[in-house]
Amino acid sequence: MRAVKRARSDTVAVGLLHSYANPAHERALARALRRAGLRVSVSSELCPEIREYERLATTVTNAYLVPRVSRYIEALERACGAGLEIVLSHGGAAAPDEAAREPARQLLSGPAAGLAAAREVARACGFERALTLDVGGTSTDCAFMEGELPRRRAREVGGYPLLLPLLDVHTVGAGGGSIARVDLGGLLHVGPESAGADPGPACYGRKGPPTVTDALVTLGRIAGDALAGGALPLDRAAASDAMAKLAAALGARGAAEAAEGVLVVAEARIEAALRKVSVERGHDPRDAALVAFGGAGGLHACPVAESLGCCVVLFPAEAGVLSALGALGAESRRECSRSVLLPAADGAAIERALRDLERDVRARFPSAELRRVRIERHADVRYRGQSHELSLPAGPDLAARFHHEHARRFGFANPTRAVEVVTLEARGWIPGQRAFGGERAFGGGARPGALRAHAPALRGAGALGAVAEIRPLRPAYSAAKRGGVGAQRAGAGAARVRHEGAWLEAVIWDRGSMGAASKVRGPAVVIESGATLWVPPGWSGTLGAGGTLILRRMARG
Repeated sequence: MRAVKRARSDTVAVGLLHSYANPAHERALARALRRAGLRVSVSSELCPEIREYERLATTVTNAYLVPRVSRYIEALERACGAGLEIVLSHGGAAAPDEAAREPARQLLSGPAAGLAAAREVARACGFERALTLDVGGTSTDCAFMEGELPRRRAREVGGYPLLLPLLDVHTVGAGGGSIARVDLGGLLHVGPESAGADPGPACYGRKGPPTVTDALVTLGRIAGDALAGGALPLDRAAASDAMAKLAAALGARGAAEAAEGVLVVAEARIEAALRKVSVERGHDPRDAALVAFGGAGGLHACPVAESLGCCVVLFPAEAGVLSALGALGAESRRECSRSVLLPAADGAAIERALRDLERDVRARFPSAELRRVRIERHADVRYRGQSHELSLPAGPDLAARFHHEHARRFGFANPTRAVEVVTLEARGWIPGQRAFGGERAFGGGARPGALRAHAPALRGAGALGAVAEIRPLRPAYSAAKRGGVGAQRAGAGAARVRHEGAWLEAVIWDRGSMGAASKVRGPAVVIESGATLWVPPGWSGTLGAGGTLILRRMARG
């Protein structure tokens, strides 16, 4: 204690070797440290599981975040008043005091909220199997889901292990701001370094480096003269100059050829990320819909889908802020886990441990809501001696179900080998109760849900990825509309877009002016204030549930 006081720390991580089995000593240390006025993160409270290095690293990460995040959440709670909940990495939401105490549970909350919203979009359009593509300014987040949201218990964040439940989202450094450069051997690289928001891409007019966004501008996929809903002027000449300099370093024939090379590399990285969450895990992407969102997801969706063999792309309304809408729609959820290391055949001991976990979960909900709480039970199971586990619903015939799932996942099983339950988990939620308290955001036919009304405030004036604003072309659209132009071509003008080495004339559609009868046929560019969609030749689309644009690859004749 004297050493801690001498260090003048305001936060401490406590982690002892076998505290997942017996937390008494950790609790005693925590009591003494809290009496000294310190913020304490305790491994047996945060993640009482085996693998001491990962458990301690998670606790240290949490301790590092506590002072900063708790102050922020306290200020946010004062500003927002009652009813505030914070989205966590498993896609649900928790009370502010719990979120402030365990901020490590929020590290991947943004991608998790986006994935949860993408599932709503896919289901509303009739697709249970879906790939998700969330492309922002710095990175691309990908996932595969088949009905339920994909989960995992551990991963690295910023090079440090995180031993907490989270939605299984794979991230690569390929976004609108990813920097394009040529190495000493003359090879083109795109990312993972990013130009950020300042100076940003060259097209921001702040002498930034060449980026994916500059390639998109040069090739015409981003049209118009401004980004971010008109807040940021678009310097097309600077983008072209940046690509021309890249072309000189590559030995390419001009800015357009260099820009095409940048997109080939960027989209290859995006495709590889999507293959990692699908093909490499035994899922066939060809019968899945690709849900594209984020500011730049729609700019790459169709080319990447075609490479994967996907025939359907879903482009949600308000795609640029879909993750924020997903956060507003998050369920109130609490989860607890504990390592038990029990034989799968010991049903009585497993049941006792699950009841203890259920009691801990219920204690985290307001007492007035306890009757509405629903609980799911899960078990991480392995063959004894293995170093990895499979997560299964807890219940009868656990060993038999594990053998079957092991054979499905890995191609073999050994029914004569002992099966061990490593970790048990209880997940509690309140059906129908959303963090915002509104209706489901993305279903209900073509009419957007209540949460959609908040999209303009969420967008704000910031740059949300690669967003096209076609200000000079809007009067042309209004005149066409007054003249009775039909839904087949109710566009806001036209743009020259380079595709597969040739310049094409693409119809520009204003997303806000599209009606239920609108039919988009490539080549086309669909714009809204938070995102842009590129529809190549061979693709066509109509509006579906919740205003989602459903694109299908046309049969080649």
